[in-house]
Amino acid sequence: MKGDGALVFDSRGNKYIDLDNNYSATNPGNANSEIALGLFNQASLLVSQKEDRIQVARARFLKEFQGFLPEGLECFYWQNSGGEAVDKSLKIAKAYTGHTGLIAFEGGFHGRTHGAVAVTHNPAYRAPFGLDHEPWVHFAEFGDLDAVSTMLERGLAKTVIVELVQGEEAGIRPAGNDFAQGLRALCDQHDALLIVDEVQTGFGRVANGPHTWFTSQLFGITPDIMAIGKSFGGGYPLTAVVTNPHISAAMRNGYDGSTFGGNPMAMTAVLIATRQMKKLELPTVTAERAAQFAEGLHEVASPLIGKVRVVGLMIGIELPSSEVVAKVQKNMMKLGVHSSLSTGSTLRWMPPLVITEEQVENVVSAFARALEMIETD
Repeated sequence: MKGDGALVFDSRGNKYIDLDNNYSATNPGNANSEIALGLFNQASLLVSQKEDRIQVARARFLKEFQGFLPEGLECFYWQNSGGEAVDKSLKIAKAYTGHTGLIAFEGGFHGRTHGAVAVTHNPAYRAPFGLDHEPWVHFAEFGDLDAVSTMLERGLAKTVIVELVQGEEAGIRPAGNDFAQGLRALCDQHDALLIVDEVQTGFGRVANGPHTWFTSQLFGITPDIMAIGKSFGGGYPLTAVVTNPHISAAMRNGYDGSTFGGNPMAMTAVLIATRQMKKLELPTVTAERAAQFAEGLHEVASPLIGKVRVVGLMIGIELPSSEVVAKVQKNMMKLGVHSSLSTGSTLRWMPPLVITEEQVENVVSAFARALEMIETD
């Protein structure tokens, strides 16, 4: 296979518009000649070194990245995957609070590593590993501030972890402003930490206009700890945990380490990807394409369509059943659109943010035709 912007090509040369984007991992596009050249040049100089060594690529990136994050989040812990970033977030929170208790949410998904699975609600992920009755993890209904308040008041937890747009397990379900800001207020009131998992939602994915690189900015809050990843490196494996200096100070020597975290190759990729995302003004582009999707989907007349949720370029479309979802995806593939993500009876789309206006039109048209093919079977 190969890619080009929002397109992917199979081994036979067939072309498809990509609506999966490797779970939002390549927001700037599915192939990147600038990153390829940068990685070649960096590999010719230095592939890896100890993470505590100063390196040029990392220094350049940190300068380039100014203004992306909510104010005050300036301490980085480099990781290689989203699950690792969530695990590290949990460690930092426990080191700072001295308390193991944590509140997570029904419908949340935080990764496949041990700690990330422990705070993911679906028992099917936790039970095989004996993590379905962890006494330090407490689940609340997504959106239920009263439940969170009660748990904090009872002293069950000193940390809250949340996806402000639940994707994998909830079929694109955004938090409301009141819930997001209420979580921040409750954590402040009870001297608890708020972790926001932005691994999938970051880097313009849910933007509603300029400078909304993360959902935290969308809802006007600043987390204590944020996990970021996916498109961080433009598709090259790199994630991070970011926090403020006061919380970071709890991580003493020996508490942390990552052999490949923040390595020169990764930092070269993220430097180039950051420059590209800024130059392309991806939050603005996302908002424009999201509005186009919302308008186009509204005009698709089909009794098979239930609720449609468009949060930036995270799109959830409710259909009658998972079987209908599979048929729609198969039909769209025949029409040159690749879509394989779903949550039960909800179809999920997360195209590269560089998807063009014409490609959006083609996706909506293919979706409408795919539904017609089912209705006339």
